[in-house]
Amino acid sequence: MISDCQDMDKKPLTRPVRKRIDFMAVGVLTIVSFAANALPRDLSMIVLVGLTLLVLTFHRITLQFLMAVWPLLIILLLGLSGLQSHDLLNITRDFIFALTPVALIFLGFWLAERKGFWDQLPLVLVSLGLIFAIKHLSAYAVTPSLLLMDPIAARAIVGPSYNITVLSFLVLLFINRFTPHRKPLNRFVYGLAFSILFASVLLSYSRTSLIVVVLGFMGAKGWLIGRNLKLILLIIVACLMYLLEAGDGNVGGGVTFMSKLTRSLTELAVSDYETLEDISLNWRGYESYKTLEQYLSGNMLQLVIGQGYGATVDLGFYMPLGGDASIAFRYIPVLHSGYGYVLLKYGVAGMLMYLVFYVKLIRIVLYNQNSISSQIVFCSHFLLGLTLSLAFVMFVGGGMAQLTNIEFVVVAGVMVSRLLKESGRVRIRRT
Repeated sequence: MISDCQDMDKKPLTRPVRKRIDFMAVGVLTIVSFAANALPRDLSMIVLVGLTLLVLTFHRITLQFLMAVWPLLIILLLGLSGLQSHDLLNITRDFIFALTPVALIFLGFWLAERKGFWDQLPLVLVSLGLIFAIKHLSAYAVTPSLLLMDPIAARAIVGPSYNITVLSFLVLLFINRFTPHRKPLNRFVYGLAFSILFASVLLSYSRTSLIVVVLGFMGAKGWLIGRNLKLILLIIVACLMYLLEAGDGNVGGGVTFMSKLTRSLTELAVSDYETLEDISLNWRGYESYKTLEQYLSGNMLQLVIGQGYGATVDLGFYMPLGGDASIAFRYIPVLHSGYGYVLLKYGVAGMLMYLVFYVKLIRIVLYNQNSISSQIVFCSHFLLGLTLSLAFVMFVGGGMAQLTNIEFVVVAGVMVSRLLKESGRVRIRRT
């Protein structure tokens, strides 16, 4: 009789509980993704900051959050030095650029606090990635002949893939590690999602996306920590040496995806290229050269704290830029190199603050990698992959300083909040 009563008492505890969809959290993440991938950058940053202000009305700012983002808050202060020197439109853009990473990490902290949303997060990310992957691939479905074209020509017509697709592909690869207690995805569903996301990433013909996938994968696997690190570094050095040697060759019959791939390092070489052909082929290197020249033209105080919000780089001539290259610019406020952007606007102090921010994230990774919880270990490794990806993209594509890889920043905020909470730490130790 007693055993029967005990069994009856246990039944409610073993009955599976169906968790309701957190429509508010899903809605916020969806707005972030669509703002990042479907809106012009100047409009998306307004939407993202406005969304954060809305969330801020019913979620308080915590000490953990402030300890995580204080280097980025100092960036906000450093930019004020340019308020009286530059164009108001450029000042406003740079201010919102500096504010948005803080806002995105705040949204990540808020999402992490939503009870039950952790289990829904990977499926939401994968679903959003599939939407944009299908949008990207639809051009190839309508015009299959694009698959036979040179990748550079095809990309010019179709456009690159979306950052959410890259992130979703990484999440899908490790989806069972996010929620090991849940039933795995059906093999057919997993295979279909994998095929769509992989095809979109592959057909993006983006060197940056490919490297981000590699960095994110190696980080999430834990290969970039411990005994595997030396082997990985040797492989990276060998690849860099190959690209450097191959990039010295003549492009020959024109610019192709393979020629751009082999010239990935040489086109970044900082130099004052003289001919228009050399400038076009090595645009990022020339842009970085003019950025450094502009930075060094400042006084001693500007070398330390930068030239502030609104500072621009003088290219020395008018260059057709933008999506369709229909407008020529001489003074550019936004750069390919996020680090060049930070150096010009916020000086050595700004570079140091970004270094401190990334180091703080890596310290969280190192603190939690030996946790007794396998899920916490995975979260720390995944955060490492996100951190390295964000640091790399800032080098070649603007990065979080200029609203690139927005979803990566939000998910990094989720991971940081979860790791700090689950590991029982009250705050991040000072670096």
